[in-house]
Amino acid sequence: MKVTSDEETTIGILDNLSEHTRKFVLAHELGHVVEHANNSTTFYRAFMSGYDIPKIEAEANRFAFYLLLSGLELNESFNKYDFVRSYGLPEELARFVNI
Repeated sequence: MKVTSDEETTIGILDNLSEHTRKFVLAHELGHVVEHANNSTTFYRAFMSGYDIPKIEAEANRFAFYLLLSGLELNESFNKYDFVRSYGLPEELARFVNI
């Protein structure tokens, strides 16, 4: 969850997530901070039913994957399904990964 005031942004992450999942959630929320600084998905969910929230979430997922992939040494056998599994994420998120 990302909360933004006039001058700072706070990202909250649940304690009961695995270390890898926490890293993904942090990278995802950082994607919102970087790419959607002026957008609030909470606001859009509450007040603008037609707004394309899935697009914003997909963009944050892509940002997270690229950020996390940038620190990995990949070999030929490592694929996008290995990547999402290593972060404890659902396999359907593999569609956002481009390895």
